[in-house]
Amino acid sequence: MTAVNPQPPAGTPGIRPGVFSSDYRPLSIGLYTVITGCAFDQTAVTAVMPTITRDFGDQSAYSAAFVLPMSFSLVAMVVSGIVCTMRGARTSVWWGAGFLAVGLVLSIVAPTMAVFLLSRAIQGLGIGFLIVAVYAVIAQAYPPAIRTAVFAGFAAAWLLPSLLGPSVAGLLAAYSTWHAVFAFTLALLVAAVVLLIKPLVALEPVRARAPRGAVNQITASVVVAAAASGLSGTVKLSPAVGAVVFVLLGAVIVRGLKPLVPAGLFTGRTATAKLVATRGIADTMFAAEIYLPLMLAHRDHLGPTLTGIGLSVSGLTWFIGSQVQAKLSEKTTLPQAGRVCAATGFAGVAVIIVALLVGLHWVWLVAGWGIWAFGIGFLYPRMSSEALAYCPAEDTGFVSSALQVTGSVAMTGMTAACAMVALSHTVVGTGLSFALVYGLFAVVSLPAMWMLWRPGVTDPKDMPPARVH
Repeated sequence: MTAVNPQPPAGTPGIRPGVFSSDYRPLSIGLYTVITGCAFDQTAVTAVMPTITRDFGDQSAYSAAFVLPMSFSLVAMVVSGIVCTMRGARTSVWWGAGFLAVGLVLSIVAPTMAVFLLSRAIQGLGIGFLIVAVYAVIAQAYPPAIRTAVFAGFAAAWLLPSLLGPSVAGLLAAYSTWHAVFAFTLALLVAAVVLLIKPLVALEPVRARAPRGAVNQITASVVVAAAASGLSGTVKLSPAVGAVVFVLLGAVIVRGLKPLVPAGLFTGRTATAKLVATRGIADTMFAAEIYLPLMLAHRDHLGPTLTGIGLSVSGLTWFIGSQVQAKLSEKTTLPQAGRVCAATGFAGVAVIIVALLVGLHWVWLVAGWGIWAFGIGFLYPRMSSEALAYCPAEDTGFVSSALQVTGSVAMTGMTAACAMVALSHTVVGTGLSFALVYGLFAVVSLPAMWMLWRPGVTDPKDMPPARVH
């Protein structure tokens, strides 16, 4: 495959193309704008969802607004990978941009919660297509010498919405309307598409057969997505029936994941399988972030601006954690990073639960999640890069998809579980119900992370070679 503009032979005097050189500037800015838009769509919506559920008068749909896009993105990620193989990254980018644009427009004009939830599902399809396609574009368009620099730029493109997105969304909702949040994301998407048209058209066309097992993978992704979407509906059932349905759907998801993840995922017998499992456990913790603005809105009656600032704090501590990891990566092992994540998580959860039970100022709630986010940031960059490092080169695409799918499924399941527990507020009150929600992480996610990387476990570099299928 060729780059946007073929490069001179290696060693040509005076030639050193950069990410923002004339050959790559429109493509690089366009890709960064895509990532920024996708990140803003995820982080900003979290800040304004309490306002949206209040306007529509349907708090029970809170978790569904997150579960549905995550579920639909599962199918899109798998299909996007197959489309990239068969028709090239360009086709997947256009499909993803189209789905995301339709979903955003539908959110802007949504007259009811049902229509809004449909719009969120369509946005999930778009984001799932785009995230996978963007990585394929990098492999097809950029020479190996500058790919590392491209990925480094993605970190900043994702960080900015994490830090500013919630605050910007809160201000838009407070001084305009929550619909403006989706209009802003749509504007970013349109700008990205305009920038990407010419460089993507210049990419060499791809014509190939469907990869082996493609039909099984798509079928499995649809089954998993349907079951994951069903999890959000358990909150509308009685507690006993909802719990039974949750367990049954969970079993369907576990079985359906088999063609989509490395062999031995649930036993961790290879380095790649263990690292993909770690990604799943780590992503359950992001459900805690989803419930932070709802907690601040209901317990402390904060508006979207202050809840957005609270989320921005955790974005900053996550970034600090990732930077500390970058500096200490050669001095720390992956098991040590996993234990740091678990330890800071236990400390952060303890602060949150005590603040809820005692009735402390909301700043303590934000501080607790900030401590926790530091640990996640310390682990996150390490597990993804090492998962790819320990798998055969021909399986890097499959493992990249497995990381995304496992994380999305795990976060979806935990978000739905939190929604079921949050319903207890009608019986035990707001403070205690949220304490129970965060208690879930103390008895599920954090112990699982600690057990996976407890003292004495084998470092991935000393484990057997990966067996992906």
